[in-house]
Amino acid sequence: MSMNYDSDSEKAGLLVFLFMACISLAAVLGFIMNIVKFAKCDFDAPYKAEIIRGVGIPCAPMGAVIGYFHINDGKVVEIAE
Repeated sequence: MSMNYDSDSEKAGLLVFLFMACISLAAVLGFIMNIVKFAKCDFDAPYKAEIIRGVGIPCAPMGAVIGYFHINDGKVVEIAE
């Protein structure tokens, strides 16, 4: 079962779809990383990381970007598995 592309527009459409799928996956992973990092915050003064990550949870586009940043704000609480 082979795929035959009749025109360059079909190839371009496939590339755009794959690009958007990769961007969407990266955004979802960043948002999940933000939630996990927020859960691991120590919630002791200073509250810089807690505020930034907390704002990123209801604001999904911002949270998707914040998830990739390391915010040094004190110790990280280990979550037991």
